[in-house]
Amino acid sequence: MRAARPRLMGLTRYYHALLESKPFADRVNYDRPVHLIAIAPKFHRDNFTDRKYNQLILQFLEFAIVPDAEKLYFHK
Repeated sequence: MRAARPRLMGLTRYYHALLESKPFADRVNYDRPVHLIAIAPKFHRDNFTDRKYNQLILQFLEFAIVPDAEKLYFHK
C-alpha cells in the first residue's frame, strides 16, 4: 500500500487564506512570520524538495502509531 503524500500546495493555499481572512486577529499578530507545520506518518522526498525552494517557513513532523499488546503508543 502506498503512503499518502501531504501536499505542500494545500499548505500554501491555507497560508494564503489565513492571511486574507486573518481569523483571531484580536489574538494573533499577523505581522510576524507564520510557521506552517505539516504532520503526517511519512513525507515523500518531493515534499522536502518543495520545502527547500518554498518561500514559506515549513516544518514537517513525522509520527507513527506503535501497537504494543492492547495499547497504542504515539511515537515521534
